Amino acid sequence: TDVAVVVNGESYAATAIKPDWRHDLCILTVANLNVPAVKLGASESLKYEESIFTVGYPDEVKAPVNTYGVVQGLYPMDGSTIVRASSTFRLGASGGGAFDDAGNLVGI
Repeated sequence: TDVAVVVNGESYAATAIKPDWRHDLCILTVANLNVPAVKLGASESLKYEESIFTVGYPDEVKAPVNTYGVVQGLYPMDGSTIVRASSTFRLGASGGGAFDDAGNLVGI
């Protein structure tokens, strides 16, 4: 019932929550959150063997955990693209971002 985003140890309450049960995602609206927005990339523009990295917070760690790898496959689904990569998310870090070398978000 209570959802918050924590940035540098400070908690910000989510004021709106939009779940997407089919894709296991949730979009949050957070008032007064003063952080830069991530730049969006396009998963459709990725190429096989292109470098990719992930950022996640497994097991409630305070600092992000990054993994690095390459694109191993691209599969269409629901008007979007599923990205299979050799960079994996550690247990508990699902929902983190997958980024191209320019730092653009290309997957969740």
